[in-house]
Amino acid sequence: DAILKAGGEFDAILVSPLRRAIQTAKAGFAPVWDKLPKYAVESCRERFGNCMSEKRRSTSEIREFFPEVNFDLFMDGEEDTWHGPTRETHPELARRGKRFFSWLMRSPWQSILVGNHSAFIAHSIRAIGAPNLDIPENCELVAIVIEEVQ
Repeated sequence: DAILKAGGEFDAILVSPLRRAIQTAKAGFAPVWDKLPKYAVESCRERFGNCMSEKRRSTSEIREFFPEVNFDLFMDGEEDTWHGPTRETHPELARRGKRFFSWLMRSPWQSILVGNHSAFIAHSIRAIGAPNLDIPENCELVAIVIEEVQ
C-alpha cells in the first residue's frame, strides 16, 4: 500500500540477486510486481565475502525460483565470483554503493524501485552525501528519493 500511496509511476524494479532480497522485494512491491520489468543487479547486493549468508546461488538456480526476474543484463555470470576469503569492508561497500547510484543516474529509467539489503542501503546513502540514515530493520521498506544535482 505504501507504494501506491506514494503515487509514483515506476519504470522498473531492480533487485539484489540474493534470494532473500528478491523474496522481500516481491512481497514489498506486490502492488506493482507483476506490472513492471524486473532485473537482478549484482552491484546492489549485500556485502560480499566469506559468510554463507553473503553467497548467492547460481543464476540458473535463482531463475528457477523467480522466472519473472531478468538475470541476463546486470549480472557478473552464472556463479558467484564475489564470495572470497575476506569480507568486503564498510568503505569498500560504500564505494560500490556510490558506483551503483552513479550507474542508476545514467540509466534509462526515471523512477525505480530497488530491493536490496540494509547495510548496502545505509553505506551507499552515506557515500553519496545524504544525511545519516538509520540502518533499516530486516525486511523494512525505506523510501528514498535521489536527484542528481548539477
